[in-house]
Amino acid sequence: MNLDDTARGQIISAYADGQDAAEIGRRYGLTRHDVEQIVAGDNLELSAAAALRQPAPAPVMAAVVVVALYSTVQLTAIVAHPYLDGPIFKLISVAFGVLIYGSLAYGIWRGWRAAQWIGVLGGVLAVIGAALADQRDTLGILGGALLVGLLVVPEQSREWFARR
Repeated sequence: MNLDDTARGQIISAYADGQDAAEIGRRYGLTRHDVEQIVAGDNLELSAAAALRQPAPAPVMAAVVVVALYSTVQLTAIVAHPYLDGPIFKLISVAFGVLIYGSLAYGIWRGWRAAQWIGVLGGVLAVIGAALADQRDTLGILGGALLVGLLVVPEQSREWFARR
């Protein structure tokens, strides 16, 4: 994010006055880490480039694993479904599923905010669908709740998606 000298000065003075770095960051659309780097005098553009090279935090990687496991279960169910006739239909369905779930997992791994919210929406819908089914799907409820929790609750996850 490109900040002019006035904004940088305001951030530094607010931090010197004892305001919380996270609150300052919210006002200027920055993360707490970015505010601390501005105060320390580091170049924000260089820190943003370095942040893109950092590995994803553990909760984000766990969310990617949850999406991968959920996709494996869903795609296996498509292949094993007795009422879906024809190998072409099954192949197209699996290819489409791999594309959708793969894109979601890649977006979460890269820190794309849209992928975060699609994952949250998918997790909420999985919980609702599994809870309202004729036969309760405990695995669906736990998997959906785990995905939502991993994408929204940990501070590492929120910062990962906020800076991209």
